[in-house]
Amino acid sequence: MDFSAQQTALSNCPDCGTPVKEHYKPDCDVERCTACGQQKFTCDCDSGHTVWTGVWTQAELTDEQIARQDFADGCIHSLLEQLAGNVLKEEVELLGEIRDVISDAFDRRGIMTEIDLYRFIES
Repeated sequence: MDFSAQQTALSNCPDCGTPVKEHYKPDCDVERCTACGQQKFTCDCDSGHTVWTGVWTQAELTDEQIARQDFADGCIHSLLEQLAGNVLKEEVELLGEIRDVISDAFDRRGIMTEIDLYRFIES
């Protein structure tokens, strides 16, 4: 996907709230593995945990990418409601995590890349 990186200085991690120079909390979306660069909580590396530096390099998505992610999140939410058998509160972070896991699993298995997945999902 076409990302343009932006850096933002913050006193606390935008995901887990960890203060500068302290270790990220478990399952933080922002913490990256120093070995592979993936989200730390999704990788299998044994690189240890890092500390929040106060600088967040975020990637900005295009309007089309956001629309496709929103579509995917809606599909995932609908499926979760069907499985649960009742109406569920929409949790944006959870839906994004599920979408990212599906995308990463497809990519690792050679089924389709993230770019191919978003081409398949029509907004």
